[in-house]
Amino acid sequence: MSESHSLARPHVHGSIIEIIPVPDDAPLSRAPRRRRVGRVMALALILLLPVLLFGLFGPWMLLHDPAAISPAHALRPPVFAGGTWIFPLGTDHTGRDMLSRLVDGARNSLMVAFFGVALAGTIGTAVGLLAGYFRGATEEVLMRLVDMQLAIPPILLAVLLAAVIGGGLLTVIVTLAVTFWPTYARVVRAETLIQMQQDYVALARVAGASRWRIMRVHILPNVLSVLVVVATLQLGAAVGLEAALTFLGLGMQPPASAWGLMISDGKLYMSQAWWIPAIPGIAIVITVLGANLLGDSLRDRLDPRLRQL
Repeated sequence: MSESHSLARPHVHGSIIEIIPVPDDAPLSRAPRRRRVGRVMALALILLLPVLLFGLFGPWMLLHDPAAISPAHALRPPVFAGGTWIFPLGTDHTGRDMLSRLVDGARNSLMVAFFGVALAGTIGTAVGLLAGYFRGATEEVLMRLVDMQLAIPPILLAVLLAAVIGGGLLTVIVTLAVTFWPTYARVVRAETLIQMQQDYVALARVAGASRWRIMRVHILPNVLSVLVVVATLQLGAAVGLEAALTFLGLGMQPPASAWGLMISDGKLYMSQAWWIPAIPGIAIVITVLGANLLGDSLRDRLDPRLRQL
């Protein structure tokens, strides 16, 4: 029996039982996997939907000014802990509305993560294409730069950047880009090496297409599906890293709303107002989990090798 046949069905032929192999890529064998991938994607979208709504329509969903201080309303509990619907998620130690800060923080976190990942993808894709296409000394130099960057911890890199350009929004975006671009470079280089073996690249060379046209028109579109998966996975990681940098004081500064800043503000009030650090912490966990699940499901849907399983 061929190794590509992992299932077999008995077929009765008179008094003889014949074993008929069923190929792995039969529609019935793929159906459970497709249903599982669909359920995972649905769960990811459910988790990410509130965050996306906050990010896109946040300014129109605010109940209060997220930066407005009201000492008379300080440390009000959430409505599910005995509070009122005036402040559904309670208030912090200065009386700022937690729900308004959470919504405004989602917008800021998603904006920083998107621009950081987009910049990282642009740099990493260019490096990966050049390394995979030209090979030789070009590949060696570029991939050693990748290895050098991977040896620097992101937090240390953020501290160095903050010392040079100062803490703030720009520091976080640059840190995310410098941290994540080597992943794109490695993935795109590997995919470029695969695409270089395909017939359409050889035909383009025979037709007289330039190197830049082959990379831009023929190779890049065939690695876009992989880039989408990597970017989706890195969005969750970017949100987590942005929160960590902001918590350390290297990211967005007060009075801006940011999830990491909210956790930092509430760390001294854990015993009497647990909701101040807990609510943004839960938001970060949900966002990272949703982005990772979405990335996994997109990988299963877009990768032709996995679609055949």
